[in-house]
Parts: sequence; structure tokens; C-alpha cells
Amino acid sequence: MHFAPDATSVHPAIQDKEVILCFFGLPFVRWQEGNIYFGNGQIWRQLSPKPERQLHQSIQNLKNFRNSFSNDLQHPLYRAQPERWMQHLVRQDVRRIDVTLDPDRVYEQVVAKSAGQHGVLDLLTVTRSKRLAIIHLKATENPQLPLQAADYWQRIRRHQALGDLPRYGYFPQIELQNTPPILYLVAPALRFHPTTETLLKCLSPEIEVVRVGLAESWRRELRIVMRH
Repeated sequence: MHFAPDATSVHPAIQDKEVILCFFGLPFVRWQEGNIYFGNGQIWRQLSPKPERQLHQSIQNLKNFRNSFSNDLQHPLYRAQPERWMQHLVRQDVRRIDVTLDPDRVYEQVVAKSAGQHGVLDLLTVTRSKRLAIIHLKATENPQLPLQAADYWQRIRRHQALGDLPRYGYFPQIELQNTPPILYLVAPALRFHPTTETLLKCLSPEIEVVRVGLAESWRRELRIVMRH
């Protein structure tokens, strides 16, 4: 059974010593210590000859319901982890968010530390001029969006100042700018919380923020309807 190449993505999880296969951002197959598991991100079953038919059915369900033209918009597979779906689409070509971004140097689910705590930001990339760029995504209205994104920005800025990114293997053979990262907030245009603008005014002037509003039909096409 074959997938369209733009639907699936492979995600090595080095710390957990596993590899995860996702369908529009939703994990459905895991390889760990020589064993293969399939599931929906919550319940996993080990692959063996007996449940192979169930695996095929699971894959068929993904194809039927987790696609932009699904007839059942309330199906759990359609509604699950929308930010990961959006992240998958943006990751395919970040130039759809901003033409100055480098589509060949994009990292997903980047772990950033601060005061001993870990945060995971959606996408980390660079502009053509080698300035760091953080892309923070939300598919639904969330009043925490600006503050959460600012926290990730501060973590990456600190790693940048300490020279951690090249040491951790990010952006090899690139001389990054020392300029503070640019921060993109990406969400459906009608899903930015009313307090977003007010909270953004409270952030440090050092944080350059670009708000990118998508059309509600972003699953079918990443069409930008607002940017400022």
C-alpha cells in the first residue's frame, strides 16, 4: 500500500532511539530496538503477521479521513494534532511563509533549554542572509501564542549567543548572523486571539515578529491572507 510522497515524513527520535513515520504530522508507525509498532499516537500495537491486516486497515483509514478533501471533518483522524499537520505542510516549503526563508535548512521539533527546562519549538530555519528564523504555529485560537513564542525565541537567542547551535549539529557549514532571530507567528487569520496584538506590544523591541494569517482552508492550500 503506497502513500503520496507529500503525505508522509520520517522523524528520527535520537534520545528515544526510535524512528517515527507520520502521515500529515500524525505518528502511525514506530521502529524501536528492532521492533515495529503501529497505532494512532496513543495506542500502539507491535507488528506481527497476525495484526498485519489491522495495519493495512489503519493505513487505509488515514488515507480516507486524514486528507484535505475528507467528507468527515469531525473524524478523529482529521481533527487530531492540527498543528503537526500544519507544520508538515509548512516544512515542505517554508518559502510559502516568506520567500526569504531557506527551504533546504529547516529543523522540526527543536529542543531548546532554559533554566534546566526543555521547550520544543515547531520549526527553526534561516533566511537567505543566514539570519535565524523561528516559526511558531497554531491551528486554533490560543491566547498564549505570543508569550509561548517569545519564550522559545529567548531560548534560541541564548543558544545562539553561546554558540550552541553549530555544536549541536544545526546549520553545518553556515556562518550564522549574530542578529537576533526573526519570529514568525503562523495561524489561520481568524484564529489569532483578540489579545494577541496587545501582548505583542509588551514584548522586547529586540523581538521582531511577523504575523502570518492563513486562509481557513490551509489543509488544502497554504494561502496567506494577512501578513504584518
